[in-house]
Amino acid sequence: MQNVLLIDDYQNVRLVLKLLLEKNNFNVVGEASDGVDGVEKYIHLRPDITIVDYSLPVLNGYMITRLIRSLDRQAIIILCSGDAERVRGQFGKLGVHAVLPKPFTEQQLMEVIQSCS
Repeated sequence: MQNVLLIDDYQNVRLVLKLLLEKNNFNVVGEASDGVDGVEKYIHLRPDITIVDYSLPVLNGYMITRLIRSLDRQAIIILCSGDAERVRGQFGKLGVHAVLPKPFTEQQLMEVIQSCS
């Protein structure tokens, strides 16, 4: 079972992600509603997969990705965004493994995670 960290400022999005991930045998080890808390939880928890919202208060998805990548070059990071196409082009250089569009379906979530394996 893979451990997942969720970083999104919307509790409802985190809840849906958590329910879908747990339904598919993933273990959500932590949640954060802003970038600073998210990076701190990443350092403490060292999850297998981190799902990061692009638009966050304090530190946005770009900064979070850079910070996590500087700590762990092997980190699996999935970026979640309502503007997935623009973000996909921007973040490929940073080492984001995949971009999950918002809104998303369970099938899309699972396909994105499988593409990171």
